[in-house]
Amino acid sequence: MSGQPDYVSFEPKGRDEVLSQIGNFAPNERAVFQRLCDVWSPRIDVEGFLSSAQTTAEQERTALERLMAKLRAAEIGVLTTRMGESGREPHQIVLARRGSLDYWVAVVEEAIARTLQTGFRVLPSEQRLKESRALPPDYHVVEADSSHLVKPRGDSGDTSAIYRIRLMGNYRILFTPATAAGLCTQAVSTLTRDLAERGIVEELARLKDTSIGEVRRRMESRAPDVWLDLTKTLVKERSTIAFRKNFDETDEVFQLAYLVMIYVDAQIGAAKEQKAHDHLVTEELESLAQKVRAAGTTPLTQEEFSGLVEDAQARLGSAAPVFASRLSQEFLRPRPRRKLAHILYIHGVYVHAGCVAPLFEQSLARMSAHLNREYTELMEAFLRGRTPEIAEVFGSRDMLSEDIERRVNRQLPLFGELLARPQVIAEAIIHHAKQRREVISTEELKTLLAAYFNIESSELKPLCELLDLSIVAIYDEAFARAGVFRQILLRLSGRHESLRATYTRRFGARARSAPRDAAQEALTRRAGGDGPGSDSPGERAVGRSDPAGRPAATPARRSRPAPRPPRPRGKSRDEIEQIWQEFGKALHTKPSDKDSS
Repeated sequence: MSGQPDYVSFEPKGRDEVLSQIGNFAPNERAVFQRLCDVWSPRIDVEGFLSSAQTTAEQERTALERLMAKLRAAEIGVLTTRMGESGREPHQIVLARRGSLDYWVAVVEEAIARTLQTGFRVLPSEQRLKESRALPPDYHVVEADSSHLVKPRGDSGDTSAIYRIRLMGNYRILFTPATAAGLCTQAVSTLTRDLAERGIVEELARLKDTSIGEVRRRMESRAPDVWLDLTKTLVKERSTIAFRKNFDETDEVFQLAYLVMIYVDAQIGAAKEQKAHDHLVTEELESLAQKVRAAGTTPLTQEEFSGLVEDAQARLGSAAPVFASRLSQEFLRPRPRRKLAHILYIHGVYVHAGCVAPLFEQSLARMSAHLNREYTELMEAFLRGRTPEIAEVFGSRDMLSEDIERRVNRQLPLFGELLARPQVIAEAIIHHAKQRREVISTEELKTLLAAYFNIESSELKPLCELLDLSIVAIYDEAFARAGVFRQILLRLSGRHESLRATYTRRFGARARSAPRDAAQEALTRRAGGDGPGSDSPGERAVGRSDPAGRPAATPARRSRPAPRPPRPRGKSRDEIEQIWQEFGKALHTKPSDKDSS
């Protein structure tokens, strides 16, 4: 597009001067021109423009039509039309630079529309356009071939173009990207009618050595190869047909046949090219997906993924736009009613759908082990009296969940984003299970999902439970690491029993369940494996660990915990205060010479 003409941005006085240089304009025509400049766009809708007029619509319409006729003569404006109930009616207003490509595109398209409407002589030949003062100068015309009829926009996708194509002899026609399809469709329709009305069907039947009914049946077909055969015969045998029917062999019916022939041939060629391109694009897409999958639980960065895409596009050449479109539509966007695409973009990285579940499990185990260690260290520091503010973290389930979420998002943001998209996790688990087993029942899938989700609410389990964080177990581990003197102090003061009872009441007992491992092992056994070690190549079984980082024993081999010592009698406040004072004196009293010896 040439863009906005200069006079549109002029002051009202400057616009009047432009009109004065063109010719004589009535005051109402000048007012319409001012309004058109105020609301300028490449194509102004006539009805919308007239509806905003302050005068009556009929007066405004008359002034508009007179104005546009004068602007057309000056080559700066065109009033286009379309078919209505009473014939052709004003449709759009085009204001452009004098003699610009935009102006001539509008002129040519209007002339072609009027020519096609006649249904008699429909080809927009140079002679026909010249007679209607719609023939653009040569510097605005691009020489074209049959491929422009099928792909009229070309590689640039520009709609502002005027093409000229040569048919038989010196017969040339013009068309634009917007009129190519309509022109060829009307050519087929007109040719079909002319063959029947002018007795050419009989000649075709004789030349093809078949019946008239058979020729008419083939003419009703929309198969490209059928019409290619018919039009080739018409073009090749035009001298014989013209002689027998007593009309000139330069008759437009043969030009129509030639246009339809090259159009259909271009369609067939484009279809073959498209099929070949589609095959290449499909191969590149599948190759890209395999490369992403091969990365496993180490997702590709934006730079790495972009490099793979650019390499594929370089190999595809002209099919690169199709590759980009299909990659976006088919691989990067989720399927209908699903949340899992073939390739997922999560927190700045790309991961294959088949690797999301293993990545989630790996991140879950990693985060569980990390938080068990971290919370044990925090609990130990709290018991030693160094970080009293940590008590707030273990103050309630909600406060603990908030703290877990903050730590997850800070330490493993990819895992944090997965947790924020539970539907993706669910789809990934189902997808991974179906990959490992061709047939899996709904109940088995529910069992797998139950390890991570509350089935009734379809929500992820609380983070503390999901990450297998037992606060009582963490407390016991921290207490064991707090040192003998601190343990004695906590036991004598009664704080040990008090804290442990509080954490048991808030967060549950120490015992941990393993529905997740049991479900995975059951799935593996049914899939034909021998246990956790039978994962497919490239996948690694993720083990569980206790808060101290040691691998957990299997449920069958887990030893019974040692019985706890009897709970001591509770002490009064005075007794506790006396114990604290005596213990403090013992810690800060230097040993005597006798003791040291």
